[in-house]
Amino acid sequence: MKKKYDFSVIFDMDGTLLDNSEYHKQAWLKFLRKHNINMSEAEYHKKLFGRTSKEILSQVFKRELSDEEKNEFTGEKEKIYREIASEKIRSQKGLKKLLDELYENDVKMAVATSATETNLEFTLDKLDIRKYFVTTTNSSEISHSKPHPEIFLKTARDMGAEPENCVVFEDSPSGVEAAHRAQMKTFVVNPSDEEKIREFTNHIFKDFSEINPEMIIETMEQ
Repeated sequence: MKKKYDFSVIFDMDGTLLDNSEYHKQAWLKFLRKHNINMSEAEYHKKLFGRTSKEILSQVFKRELSDEEKNEFTGEKEKIYREIASEKIRSQKGLKKLLDELYENDVKMAVATSATETNLEFTLDKLDIRKYFVTTTNSSEISHSKPHPEIFLKTARDMGAEPENCVVFEDSPSGVEAAHRAQMKTFVVNPSDEEKIREFTNHIFKDFSEINPEMIIETMEQ
């Protein structure tokens, strides 16, 4: 007999499980000031927002950095982020309710994030949601960043799920494109750029309180 909830779910982390873009911005600006690099919030949003740490570092230091330097600077910036976010981060509205409903119906769930392993562990513990996920993927486990589909295809393999039987929750255009290229359905919460996201999906929501498992079933059957 076919299960009612016959699909698997993959969640992006930053901007999806939690709305933490403000804390990352604060951390980047503090990190840059520490290294005598002045940048306004407007410049940050224009030049750095939505890019990976390695891309940002090479740009702001205006030179090619060694892998050792990139790792050192990334660790330094993310430590600042965790100090800022430690007592502030909260899960997106409605997340826990949806996780509980899926978990109670034996839906396999995973996290696929471009963040560092340390930030992933920090977030799972702070939000107290570790138990829901059968596997996770972080930036150290992939060779290509979004919009390349590698992170979602790897996560699906680790879950033992077929890509076409997965639904991805994302917030960014690059993440939505990556899921689309992996041939996965996509739900978007807390969209960072709704116009670009609509190139790939019309399932766009303010937060998880607007979503229920029945909506996922209907989408997977389309």
